[in-house]
Amino acid sequence: MKSTNNYWRLVRFAILLAVLYLLHKADLYSSVPERVAVPACFSGGNPSVLVTGAAGFIGMHTTISLYEHGFSVVGIDLFTDYYSVQLKQDRAKHIKQKTGINIMQLDIASTNQIARLCDLCRGFDYIVHLAAQPGVRFSVEYPEEAVDANISKFMSFLKTVVRSSPNQVRLIFASSSSVYGMNHKIPFAEEDKTDMPAAIYGATKKANELMVYAFYHLYDVSAIGLRFFTVYGPWGRPDMAVYTFAMKIAKQEQITINVDRDYNEFRRDFTFVDDITNGILSSIRYLNGTHEKVYEIFNLGTSDQHAVSDVIGALEVALDKKALTQKQIVGANGDIYATHASLDKSKRILNYSNNYFLTEGIRTFAEWFKIYHKITSSGEPAVMF
Repeated sequence: MKSTNNYWRLVRFAILLAVLYLLHKADLYSSVPERVAVPACFSGGNPSVLVTGAAGFIGMHTTISLYEHGFSVVGIDLFTDYYSVQLKQDRAKHIKQKTGINIMQLDIASTNQIARLCDLCRGFDYIVHLAAQPGVRFSVEYPEEAVDANISKFMSFLKTVVRSSPNQVRLIFASSSSVYGMNHKIPFAEEDKTDMPAAIYGATKKANELMVYAFYHLYDVSAIGLRFFTVYGPWGRPDMAVYTFAMKIAKQEQITINVDRDYNEFRRDFTFVDDITNGILSSIRYLNGTHEKVYEIFNLGTSDQHAVSDVIGALEVALDKKALTQKQIVGANGDIYATHASLDKSKRILNYSNNYFLTEGIRTFAEWFKIYHKITSSGEPAVMF
């Protein structure tokens, strides 16, 4: 009898080990952080938010900002190698240090895992979708990857969250100033034509807006699309202009300033990342205050333009080092010659305001840049990707 009892104890123990192993092999269990599973979704009655692309540049700042404003945040990211995975991991560590939140490594197209996550959290009060394959020039060279990440995977994600959510899906999603494409009317307003993309990236972002509108029309979905204008700031993307220029100045490498055939510099509406996160928070407040389904598109920018040389000049002051520059005439490479956001609609409906001037934003970025890259007394970065 005693040996029989021992036998069944061993059997139960073996079954338990097998179940634990299978759970460990499942993406959702192995990567769900302690604060994300039950505690984040159900703690204290705080509204819950799912942030995709949470280890990205804007995603990191958004996750921290939402947490600081009292939201229970679940963050997921695929940690792709489009640029430094180390930087993304460092952002995730920064989130953990600031908030206690761990970021799950999870693909938005992982239907079963996304469905289980929605079920675990009984649906999310809000979804902030920031995951994407970025890069205008990357999309010119690798259009299939941009379409797969930004359209196919996003469609899978939309379908899954709509089917898995017991209540209305309230979605804020990232669009881009790139949707304005070859539109030459300045400033860009939300009602302008956006059917002439200059690159596949802009086309995918326009497709996102149309896809979400179809879901809004067909299902119980309220949505806000935010067209971001050239975002920069601490923890930024190393492939973007401000970060690239800073690295070249630190290493004393030459910066090529692209100009058009009339020798005019490219001009951008450079937007500090904190203004973007404030716009996302304002979008959540707007959705929370509406009683009917809504679908809206808003610009988030500064309603100002700066030439590339203005940014380089501000970086020279902030880094206390001169830049080496040369100008180069470029043809069609997917980049728009000028971007400039009209903020009339954003200010009127979202009460949006931009609070950072370029010099202040560049100075804040440069302070982080020098610390993160351990800039030596000679001005050389000690930490490289």
